Amino acid sequence: MKEQVEDNCIEANDRKRLTDQELKIAVQEYVGIMRPIELQHMENVERDEFLRKIKKIAGISTRQIARLTGISQSVVAKA
Repeated sequence: MKEQVEDNCIEANDRKRLTDQELKIAVQEYVGIMRPIELQHMENVERDEFLRKIKKIAGISTRQIARLTGISQSVVAKA
C-alpha cells in the first residue's frame, strides 16, 4: 500500500492582477502616457506600438486594457 502516487493535477497559476489604478500608474511609468485614453487619438501604427508595450506589463489582461483605454478588446489583442 505504500505506492508512489504521481500527481498530475493542473497547478493553479497565482498571477496577480493589477487594479485599474495600478494599471494607470504602470502605463504612466512604463510607457510614458499620462492618460491611457490618449491612445484613442493616436495614429494606428503608434497606438499599436504603445499597446504592445502595455501588454508586456505583468498582470494585465487585454480586457482591462480595453476598458481603460476605450479601444476595443479585439484591437488590443491584435496589436
